[in-house]
Amino acid sequence: MKKRFIPGLLILGLIIALSSCKTAFIPEQPVESYQSYIYKPKPSLINVPVEMKVSELETFLNRQLTGLIYEDNSLEDNGGDNLMVKAWKKDLIKLNFDKGQFIYTVPLKLWIKAGWKIEKFGISLSDYREVNAEISLISILLWL
Repeated sequence: MKKRFIPGLLILGLIIALSSCKTAFIPEQPVESYQSYIYKPKPSLINVPVEMKVSELETFLNRQLTGLIYEDNSLEDNGGDNLMVKAWKKDLIKLNFDKGQFIYTVPLKLWIKAGWKIEKFGISLSDYREVNAEISLISILLWL
């Protein structure tokens, strides 16, 4: 009688084990959601004490920047901006530092080619114009 009891017990245990594997719990998936985060970095300040004569800096800049200082030869760059620009240094760059204000003047000679272009239904229309100009850029930086 003991011999029949052990195999029956093994078969019963095997049936219970197999039936418990079939009814596995499958959890519901959570709803997908995202939160947008816009990161705005805070500017860092580094104090670097430097002593230099403004006239020496002015001389250095005027030696380094001569002739053509900017050139854009393509009408198609920057997403087809239809703009070409060349900028030359026209005269000496002037620097001045007075009462916490750094003032600089950059005289430029400009050549600009600008226009528009439309291509629709196999027809192409465009118009481009050239401009020569001279400008003196003046900027004031406040030092705190």
